[in-house]
Amino acid sequence: MLNDNIRIDLHIHSKSSEYKEMNGYVDESNIDNVDILLSKLEENDINLISITDHNRFDYQLYDKIKSLIGKEPYNKVKNILPGIEFDVNLEDNSTTSCHIVCIFDDEKSDRIKEISDAIKRIRELTDPNDAYSIEEFEKVLYEIGLNVVLIAHQKSGLDTPVGSKTHHSLSESTSNPGEWIKTGYINALEYQTPRVQGILKNNLREIKEKFATITGSDCHVWSAYPKKDFSQGECNNYVTKIKSLPTFKGLVMALSSPDTRFDRKNEGISNDYIESIKINGEKYELSTGINAIIGENGSGKTFILNKLKDIKDPKYRIIDKSNEIKVTKTGNPEILIIKQGEIIEKVKEGKLLDNNSDFYDEIATVEEFKENIKNYVENLKKYINNKIKENEKENNINEMKIQIKDFIEVKNYYVSLNVDTDIIDNIPAKRKASLNSQYKKLLQEYNNNKAYYIAEKKTIMESVLTALQELMDIIQREAEKVENNNKITNVVISVFKEKDIEFSKERTSQEKEKEDYILEIRNFASEIKKYLDSKELKNDYPVFPKEIDGASVKCKDGFMFIKEAKYNNLNLQNPLYKSLFTQAYQNPERIKTIVNKDMFAKAVSGITSVDMIETGLEQNVQKFIEEYTKEETRIRKENGSADIGTTPGEVALTFYELTLLGNSNCDVILIDQPEDDISMKRIEKYMLEFFNRVRDKKQVIFVTHNPLLVVNLDVDNIIYLSKNRGNKIEVQSGCLESSNLIEIVSQSLDGGKEAIERRLKVYGNS
Repeated sequence: MLNDNIRIDLHIHSKSSEYKEMNGYVDESNIDNVDILLSKLEENDINLISITDHNRFDYQLYDKIKSLIGKEPYNKVKNILPGIEFDVNLEDNSTTSCHIVCIFDDEKSDRIKEISDAIKRIRELTDPNDAYSIEEFEKVLYEIGLNVVLIAHQKSGLDTPVGSKTHHSLSESTSNPGEWIKTGYINALEYQTPRVQGILKNNLREIKEKFATITGSDCHVWSAYPKKDFSQGECNNYVTKIKSLPTFKGLVMALSSPDTRFDRKNEGISNDYIESIKINGEKYELSTGINAIIGENGSGKTFILNKLKDIKDPKYRIIDKSNEIKVTKTGNPEILIIKQGEIIEKVKEGKLLDNNSDFYDEIATVEEFKENIKNYVENLKKYINNKIKENEKENNINEMKIQIKDFIEVKNYYVSLNVDTDIIDNIPAKRKASLNSQYKKLLQEYNNNKAYYIAEKKTIMESVLTALQELMDIIQREAEKVENNNKITNVVISVFKEKDIEFSKERTSQEKEKEDYILEIRNFASEIKKYLDSKELKNDYPVFPKEIDGASVKCKDGFMFIKEAKYNNLNLQNPLYKSLFTQAYQNPERIKTIVNKDMFAKAVSGITSVDMIETGLEQNVQKFIEEYTKEETRIRKENGSADIGTTPGEVALTFYELTLLGNSNCDVILIDQPEDDISMKRIEKYMLEFFNRVRDKKQVIFVTHNPLLVVNLDVDNIIYLSKNRGNKIEVQSGCLESSNLIEIVSQSLDGGKEAIERRLKVYGNS
């Protein structure tokens, strides 16, 4: 498991380099003074070293240091790797040799003993200005027969012309240093100052190569460490830090994936994480970075993932009963779990990311749209009913027949009462109710968002509310006057009717006949008056409301989350008419021909009688509103012009990008098979990058069968599960470079062997 950085120095000289140095320069850097070097390394927290003399290897010095490190008083230095700094003419016409630091695999101790003899068998350099040809250099490496890492010295930028200086840099020794890097012949570049590292990183970006750059002390005088010698001026003690085991494999893993291994944060990036899981009494620590759970089908991978979230699943009751599991957490981590197939199912159901307030804003005009449609239909209904009433009044007049009678000789002994007065429609009360509804909405908006309505906005909002209240007060007084007048009129009508009934009982037959005739005349006159009044009133056909914006756009984490209602900027008159009316009445001109209730009933879709008109229209309107307020969501990159696709793979990638890289509140993310429905190409191009960018920000633990998500992602911790016949879970855990885990990954994951070989092939010895 990888939670800690190690500090490395792979460029230290000893007395064995004396043939290239001035007399006495390295005399004190010998096997008898190893304690001086180790004390200095201990003071500077160096964990992995190599003694890399010029074209020489001192096995006795290597063996002596190997025997002393890793225990008191030198327990900070964990390992020493055999190394040599070779002078090599990389090109036949080169006038300047390149210094190449070679770090060898330390697994085969018998081969390490033979390094010096292997060099002599090819050719041992004795002239300080001599160098190996490229052919000789490769023969030496072949003769040594160990896996090796090649680190080329680079004193300045890669654009330094060949032969221009004597720094023995790669660019001074080759006409095209980029090609040596691209082909993998060189595994890393060594720089001396942070400024040069910055230049080199820019050069590498230009040639589109992710390449390791490391620094070493180049110390010759051990007592001056970390300086080269006492003549060196200020030393910033800048060292390379990598997250790996202090082994050759660890170094290889770091150099082959500099983005994931160099300058990583140490353990403790968060105060809230899952510290460890104990399985059947054995404790396995988890990395605060990225952890991969692998194993054969049925080995308990999903079961363990559920345990980390305290999820009990009846499917795993047998394995749960057979194993004792205990999870230890640090702090109180917020844990998000993404189960296998969950994303696919949510995509199919249209629920992934949809209507989530974390991503989408509500559409502000939904209620306005509903009111517009309801008001329009109400006005349309009023228009039709007014047409029907007007037609009825006209028919009533045509049907009324008045026969002229002479009642001059008939005298009434009782008063004839007539109240030709109607109750007035209280329009002010209706307007007050409508305004009051808007006032309450505006007041609620203000009260709920006072943090927004400040300064000038607050002043304007409060003045609008005050003005509305004053307007409603004026209208309320008008409504009260109308109401009072109607009450008085209603009382008078009631009294007159009662008295008229009382008088009618005392009238003679002739008087009653005369009274009925007078009433008939009055009714006839009243009908004419009502008809003329209705003709004076405007009954304009209602204007269909203008289309309105029905979308919201929320910008978050580099994405645009677009929610769009079906009514968005559409003229919906024709669709509304199709929803409300039968086929024969689906346009305004036909609606204008409706002059009676029977025609109205025939016009309304889905009803069979006049008494169903109101409910039929109401239901049709509601269905229409439900249909056209349906919402669809879309996601677009902030700098993109096209929407992200809706396939499970595309949506899943977006979800992972948001979950991993967005401002999610979770501390720990558990994922069961993140590779599902995502192509290998997209995993390599996008998903690996998402995980890389979050590995020091959140703890990630996932189950996977995909070698890219283990080898190429370069996970910090691997948990390999297997299960014996008694359903007992067995665990092997550690980082990728751990002794047996590379072999496990190679054998247990389809394509694992190929993935590992692609990553490590350039470090072979042939």
